[in-house]
Amino acid sequence: MQNGFVAGERWRRIAVHAIGGLTDVGFLGDGSRLLVASHQGRGEFDVTTCERVARDGNEDASAWFDESGPSCLAVSRDEWVPVAGLAGGSLPTESAEWRIVITGNEASVVDGVGSTQQLSSGEEIRVAGFAPNGDVLVVGCPSDLSIFRR
Repeated sequence: MQNGFVAGERWRRIAVHAIGGLTDVGFLGDGSRLLVASHQGRGEFDVTTCERVARDGNEDASAWFDESGPSCLAVSRDEWVPVAGLAGGSLPTESAEWRIVITGNEASVVDGVGSTQQLSSGEEIRVAGFAPNGDVLVVGCPSDLSIFRR
């Protein structure tokens, strides 16, 4: 082990959720929940179980989306969450030993020794990034959201 990296350690896709019209995503507070905004409303996912835990189908984003941040009102609590995606913003693209690289319609993660693992290919990458603690990463495309864990 060097700089926290374990040779051969890979990211596993632990969930794929169909999200028609995904626009933006962000992690709530400590990163245990993921907020997903789409043209059909917004939802929250528990990143440990990968279950959707809250959903609001209100398509009037003016009630829950602020493009100036950009930020989105959480579904389960009164909290504005910074988001990344079509409206701008960004999620962390580096963790202690990993870096996300987006080239065209491909998203990959590169480890501390230069090994590359492809995460997504073929569809527009709207957002990709790490949870605040770096143990989960997400890749959002117009039609789905993938959640990865080491």
